[in-house]
Amino acid sequence: MRAPFLTSGLDLVSVGSGELHGLAFQDDHESNHAPDINLRRAAWREDGRVEVIARPYVPPGFSLAWCDGQSELDRQVTADTLADRDQPPMLAWLTDEAGDVASNAVAIDDPNALDRSLASRDSSHDRPSGLQEQDAETPLGRLMSWLHERCIFDIDDTGAARRAQSAQDSSPEEESTDFWDRLMAEELSYDHRAANYRSMSHGTLPLGHDLFRELEIMLTLAPRDNPVLHLVSGNAADMREGEHTGVTWSLAARERVRVVNVLSRWCHAVSDPRHALLCPDAPAANYQALLTVLTTAWAEAALDEDRLTRLAGELFGAFLGDGGSPGFLGRADQDLRATVLGQLDNAVREWAAGIAYLALRPDRPWKAIVYRWQPYLRTGLIDTDVMTVGEQTVALAQRVAGYEVSATVIEDVILARADYLDEEKWCQNLSEALGLRAVTLKTVDNPFVPLRLALQGVSAPLTDPRVVEAAFQAMKFRKADAIGIEAAGHTIVLQPGHRVWVKASAEATVPSEVIFTNDRLAAVERQGGALSELLGLSAEVA
Repeated sequence: MRAPFLTSGLDLVSVGSGELHGLAFQDDHESNHAPDINLRRAAWREDGRVEVIARPYVPPGFSLAWCDGQSELDRQVTADTLADRDQPPMLAWLTDEAGDVASNAVAIDDPNALDRSLASRDSSHDRPSGLQEQDAETPLGRLMSWLHERCIFDIDDTGAARRAQSAQDSSPEEESTDFWDRLMAEELSYDHRAANYRSMSHGTLPLGHDLFRELEIMLTLAPRDNPVLHLVSGNAADMREGEHTGVTWSLAARERVRVVNVLSRWCHAVSDPRHALLCPDAPAANYQALLTVLTTAWAEAALDEDRLTRLAGELFGAFLGDGGSPGFLGRADQDLRATVLGQLDNAVREWAAGIAYLALRPDRPWKAIVYRWQPYLRTGLIDTDVMTVGEQTVALAQRVAGYEVSATVIEDVILARADYLDEEKWCQNLSEALGLRAVTLKTVDNPFVPLRLALQGVSAPLTDPRVVEAAFQAMKFRKADAIGIEAAGHTIVLQPGHRVWVKASAEATVPSEVIFTNDRLAAVERQGGALSELLGLSAEVA
């Protein structure tokens, strides 16, 4: 298996020009004499025998030989049927009556092999793995198949991966990751789609560029026009406003399941580092193509919004990172990151923002997904310009939502969702940050100090700095001036302008001599101090 990747083993040596005339060549396979007969061709016949053509004519008594056998020739045809053998011959030559080699060797041709191959061709290879024939006939299926012919979305769904895996299974002793990566790269180079990625580095327009432009036009048409994507359908006619095609993008239930499964697999695969074997920025090309598919599906209601929201989240997570894994953009070095961000199509950036708005708009159940989407929003809209709000954002949002909305409103909604934090999530985050079992905020019937902070996991509330940190953050989150703290059977009341009150579980309330101020609390918090310092108590007394 390693042989194609190894050198000849020869060493380079320095030879002076005066020594060149003394060099000689010796053929490792040098024969005693040239073949008596020039074997021009050997070919299979329908009856399973092999027919030969040679110059000069084959004399009587000669045989056709191969690596593990021979068959006497009857004129120009073997006397025996060879196709029924366990291992039919592939390379053959002529031998004379004494069994000596009498010709050159040739490969045995099979004239009908191509016809048989084409006749038995599985049409499923022309469509994405996981789609059935009827799925590929739908408008969304045709779009996916069209892109599948041009893009490698899933490395595992390629002949290259299957061949490399087969080779790895047959050579378990080879453990070099570098060796298998080079084998995979070599296999992928034979995939006709690989050339599409390599051409991008030479200034060629990105994959799907024409599709981007056509989708821009489609979004300007009224939804009732149901336009077909001419680039995908093969219709070269230009789309004109007011053109009606009667195309229905909706899918039957089983078609919908299969389409969503394939798209989900493709979206997740954007983060597959093996795409770098095609070219470093291949995942960015796939991201743009897939975002176009989701935009089209959203605009034409080909899939329900819950499924589209899930698919969009998977795509953004694979490309931008989801807070737990970095995604393609998070793994890219500074130069590759700059290259990718510079190559993104402006329409794709605006559609990405449009999809974010549609998933998180006010009339959708956005609270159920907002925390999963915040890493995408912060990276895509705030840290980079992968998402930008523009004309295409507005066109997509209005087409899907069915009401007018401005770019300003869209941007405000997305930014608000990026920073959104409800009380339950805030408490969860704080408890994890401080290493507490639980943090709870509640409101009590006290007009002067209505906010209560309950802490679990604190044994000595007066000397544990986490109590001060939690109180400070709670007042900041609720925008409160006063707070009551409940921890380990203690209740501590902090009210500006008043003495701090502390009550242990079995003791009377004890007021401190220190007048509480928010500035004093902030100073103690900055220094990592505890309540004992806020109250002016020594650690022993506390």
